[in-house]
Formats: sequence, C-alpha cells, structure tokens
Amino acid sequence: MARFKGHDLYLNDGDQIYFGDNTEAAMWFESGVLYLNSTISGTDPINDGDLVTKRYLLAAVSGVKLIQFATSLGESSTTDTAWQEKLDINVSNIPSGNYKIAWSFEWSLSDKKAVGANFGVHIDWGAITLSEIEMTPVQSYGEGAYYQSSGFGHTNLDAGNHKIALNYCSGVSTATTYIRRACLEIWRIINV
Repeated sequence: MARFKGHDLYLNDGDQIYFGDNTEAAMWFESGVLYLNSTISGTDPINDGDLVTKRYLLAAVSGVKLIQFATSLGESSTTDTAWQEKLDINVSNIPSGNYKIAWSFEWSLSDKKAVGANFGVHIDWGAITLSEIEMTPVQSYGEGAYYQSSGFGHTNLDAGNHKIALNYCSGVSTATTYIRRACLEIWRIINV
C-alpha cells in the first residue's frame, strides 16, 4: 500500500506507483501524460482543477442527438382529400425515450379561393399525430406562389421501430395541393 504525507511525489518518465499489489491500481507518467488504471472516487468537484467523476461528466453532456433526417426536394401534387405521403423516415431499434420531430416544406394551392391545403406529421400510420394543419393561401400573392411552413413536436416513443411521415392532401378535390423542398428530422432528447 502506498502512503504519502507532507511530501511531494515526483514521477519521471516511465516511473510507476502501485497501490496494493500491481494488479489493483497503478499510476505512472509517460511522455508528459499522467496515467491511472483504476477508478477515481472522492468528494464532489468544487474547485478548478478538481477531478470529475463519471456522474458529473454524464450530466454535463446531456442534450440532443440527431438520429436521422430525410429530404425530398422535388414537387409533388394531389387533388385527393385523403392523406398522401410526401416523405418518411423509418427508424429501427431506437431506445425508448423523448424525441423531437422537426419538419419544413414549401406549399402552394392551385385555387386561391378554395378551402386550404392540409399537412400533417404522423407516427406509425397515425397512431401518434404530431401536427395537422389547414393552410389557406394569401389571395394577393397570385397563382403559383409558394409558402414556407415548418414546425416541431415532442413525443415519447417506445423502444423499437417507428415510421414518421410528412403527409399532405387537398381540402377539396377541385383544387391541387403542391408540396416541395420537404425535410423531416428525428432527434433523441438525452437526459442523463
């Protein structure tokens, strides 16, 4: 067992200190780096230069992690009043937890006086609806004008496989709904 009290300990390159026998714990200095081969535990770090334990490190790195994203830049259109899929993400073997789903797209409607265009973000074929919205164009923008839309939602997902879809449809079958430049993202919110 190593004990030091009241004196400085200096290690030269290649020197080692063993605590217990040489299979329990060692400390050595090599090429300007101090190495430890054992777990360090102790009091809470409160001063600059205090060693930080794994518990503190994990708490500091919590945040969000991008799992997957997809884009579909081309224009799609429909006169159907039932949901049509513009873009989807299929995630596999994700852990259960809280997720942020984000989306963006540009849209247009052929008849500016018609009931609006509908857009929705659905998970697992409608088991979870993050967003459904009806958009009505601004009359003064004229034919062919595109509008930008984006949003995000949070949801808890079970572990396993999930499908996230950006869907669209027309409010009436006499008007054509257009969608282009679509993007869909899923982020895992990590709370350690």
